[in-house]
Amino acid sequence: MSYECFIRTCVVCCLCNDTGNTALHYAACSGYADVTSELIAAGARVEEPNENGHTPLMEAATAGHVDVAALLLASGANINMHSTEFKESALTLACYKGTVHRFTSSLYQQSAYIKRLIEPIELSIITWSC
Repeated sequence: MSYECFIRTCVVCCLCNDTGNTALHYAACSGYADVTSELIAAGARVEEPNENGHTPLMEAATAGHVDVAALLLASGANINMHSTEFKESALTLACYKGTVHRFTSSLYQQSAYIKRLIEPIELSIITWSC
């Protein structure tokens, strides 16, 4: 990898704006699965919180972008992570925004692995919403 490419990768993947959002946060909340995948491949941190403690997974869940959420989970994002501001998880944020059914029904049916990751209270939200 060239020096310029290394710098560009670090700038795109790691820098954040004044609210702590990275390029991965913006790709996740906008539903850009291809950009999300490229950023992850380039080394973007899937667990990087913004100033409210929201991770890219939380942003994808809030917006109902299941394909992006699945990419983030497959890349090691923690579905049980809670924000610093109000202690929300990706699933509770999806509930607040009305996207929980689209988000949870797809992920719940997708994998037994996902089911094991989710805390019991979160699992009851999924079961109720589906």
